[in-house]
Amino acid sequence: MDDAELQRRKDLCTATIERIARDVPAQRPAPSIRYVDKLSAHGRFVAGKNEIQIGIVGDLGDPAFDDGMIEALAAHEMGHWADPTLDATMRRSQIVCNTPFAVGVLAGLAIAVHAAITANADQVYAAVAALVFGVMLQVMFSPFFDWKGEFFADRFAAVHTSPDKVVALLARFGTRWMWIPTPTHPSRAQRVRAVMRMPVSTD
Repeated sequence: MDDAELQRRKDLCTATIERIARDVPAQRPAPSIRYVDKLSAHGRFVAGKNEIQIGIVGDLGDPAFDDGMIEALAAHEMGHWADPTLDATMRRSQIVCNTPFAVGVLAGLAIAVHAAITANADQVYAAVAALVFGVMLQVMFSPFFDWKGEFFADRFAAVHTSPDKVVALLARFGTRWMWIPTPTHPSRAQRVRAVMRMPVSTD
C-alpha cells in the first residue's frame, strides 16, 4: 500500500472520529488520535489519556480492510469514549476482579514462605493452588464488567455507521478464534448476534 492510500485511510478514520465527537454529547472532550504501527487490539480507547489508538499493520495498512471497516473500527472505539458508565465500570472491575487475584497472590506467598521456614515441601502445592484460584476468580468475574462495554461499543458503532459495517469488521477480525470468548471480550459470534438483534435507528 502506498503512502497516499494509507493517508487517505487515516483521514477517513480521523473524520469519522471527529464527526462522532461533534454529534454525540459526552462527558469527555473530543479525544486525541494516535496511529500505532502495531497494535494487538486493532483499536483502543485509553481513558486515562482520552486517546484513541488505531493500528496500522493488519488494520489500516491492510488492503482488505475496506472503508466500511475503518469507519466501524473508529466508531467502536468512540463507543468506549461515549460510554457513560465506562469510568464507574472500570473502577468496579478493578476492585472486584483484582481483589481475589491479590488475595490469591498474597496467600500463595505466605504459604510459600511458611513452607520454606518449616521445610514442608507439600505446602508448595497449596501455594500454587491459592495463586491459581485467585487467577480463576479474576477471569470468572471480568466478563460481568468488560463484556457490557464491548456490547455497548458495538451497538454505538452500528448506530453511527451501520450494522452491516460492524458485522463485516467483526467477521474480519480473528476468524480462527471467532467462537472463543475471553475475559475481556465476548466471542465474535456473540457480538455479531447481538448487533443483528439490536433495533438500530439512524434517526
